[in-house]
Amino acid sequence: MFLFLVLPILGAGFYILFNNPYAFLKLHRYRGQLLYLRSIAHGLKILALTVILCVTANYYGPEQLLGYSINLEAYLTEVFSALNVGPAELVQQMVWFCLLSVTMMLTAFLWCKFIAWRLTRISRAYKLPATLFLKQEIVKDSPLDKLLFDALTSGDPVLLSLSSRKVYVGLVAGMGEPTEDEGMDQEVHIVPLMSGYRDTNTLNVHFEIDYRLLNQTSRNKLSIIVRQELIESASPFDFDVYREIRSHLKVKPTAKVRVSYQPDPERYTWTIGTER
Repeated sequence: MFLFLVLPILGAGFYILFNNPYAFLKLHRYRGQLLYLRSIAHGLKILALTVILCVTANYYGPEQLLGYSINLEAYLTEVFSALNVGPAELVQQMVWFCLLSVTMMLTAFLWCKFIAWRLTRISRAYKLPATLFLKQEIVKDSPLDKLLFDALTSGDPVLLSLSSRKVYVGLVAGMGEPTEDEGMDQEVHIVPLMSGYRDTNTLNVHFEIDYRLLNQTSRNKLSIIVRQELIESASPFDFDVYREIRSHLKVKPTAKVRVSYQPDPERYTWTIGTER
């Protein structure tokens, strides 16, 4: 009979994974058997807590509350005995199976409510919305996600170099929301300040458009969504540091190609040289 406890264990575990904010934001990391193992792990924790609660309430709890009997074990035993489901031993097993199953789901529900309440208290203490506080906890595993998240919360510009050699300097306006299948590393929403490209040979950045020169109305309409998988490198961007670096760059002189043509009755010759 107690083998059927696998079902409420999985049910409570799945409920924790989908309703516990901390567990749900990491749900996309689990696949296949690992997802079931995580569910069983959470379910076993709830089962252990449920057994303690049930045993404590059964042996140390009051028999009556406000004049009404609250001894569920005795009530269920009486019900199953009246139904003639089997011998006394089987009845006792069914009673405890029902008590543990119902109490496990109730415990999982109350546990998720407690976590949500605690999260609200902590987010208020850090003066951050609950969603941002949770994201702050999970982005620690990815340097890119942490960089983008810090830029989102601080409002500092970042430089993004894409696989197409396109370069953007902008403000991070949003990141992907974690789901059951994907994490935050989906898209990033930026408001561009400058854009350009990287030189094919030197990989130096050449900015072509400065969006800061536009009026405020036009700038408010700017919005770019970039897939994070297209980002090859990212870094914080400081305009003062950029201007200082640009002032110290030495521009190499461009070599000119000189081609001379010397006709000859029997052959044609060209002389190719360079001049500075």
